Amino acid sequence: MKRLYITIKKEDDGYRLDKTIPKYLPEISRTRTRKLISSGAVSIDRKRIRKHSYSVKTGQTIVIHDVKTESYTDEPSAKLPIIFDDPWYAVVCKPSGMPADDTQAGSVGTVTELLSRIYPDKKIQTVHRLDLGTSGLMVVSKTPAATKELNRQFRNRLVTKIYTALVHGKPPLHYGRIVTGFERDPDDTRKFRITNNRSHEAISEYRVVELLEEHSILEIKILTGRTHQIRVHLSSIGIPIAGDRLYGRSNDPFKRLMLHATILEFDCPRTGERRRFAACGRGLLRSR
Repeated sequence: MKRLYITIKKEDDGYRLDKTIPKYLPEISRTRTRKLISSGAVSIDRKRIRKHSYSVKTGQTIVIHDVKTESYTDEPSAKLPIIFDDPWYAVVCKPSGMPADDTQAGSVGTVTELLSRIYPDKKIQTVHRLDLGTSGLMVVSKTPAATKELNRQFRNRLVTKIYTALVHGKPPLHYGRIVTGFERDPDDTRKFRITNNRSHEAISEYRVVELLEEHSILEIKILTGRTHQIRVHLSSIGIPIAGDRLYGRSNDPFKRLMLHATILEFDCPRTGERRRFAACGRGLLRSR
């Protein structure tokens, strides 16, 4: 059991409590949220709130008590493998279920919190995120200069990001490119959806690595970094990621989201040298 913390942003002022929690923590469904509220497991400013329609206010801190989740706080370096260590940045292999930072969950047990304990004299900052259920490579900056430069590279699509996924079924083609508009689903704030409006474009490319009896292993390259992009795109062509109960099968038997960030390539913010990092994603098949 652990506590999760959410700090309400200005744009969510006046939002219903039972919609706010899933918005900040997509892995907690609205049904589960309502049960947590009814059971008294949610408090705001030290007061237990049992009203689902309670309107949250900017700056308030929501505390969710008694949330079952794995603890990552004992030995940070053992729980968060560091693939590469540079004075300006670190590349880590995030486990599935570990939040990237405190915008995804509580401040304890996140990638940034653990790295802050490993590098107490550095200013740890995320420059991109992986979904809570996604495992694999992340680069995290240690200095303001690195944060600025890495943010520039991500913003200008200069970073190569390749994922491995185990999906249900077989794709229509061995290679495909998916280009769509992308937006948050107004009917379910936990989710995103494809739209005809291209003001927020999402681009994904995939190729088949291996065809199995009922599943396929794909390599996916994303040219944009929209939240849930790969999950939405693959679901849209009839091959949802195994373990994805949000965009796939509600009764999916897989215990985790079978998506792994396999390759990350960018220019070193300190030297300008192109760096490429790889973390094998075949271990997904052993995580069922």
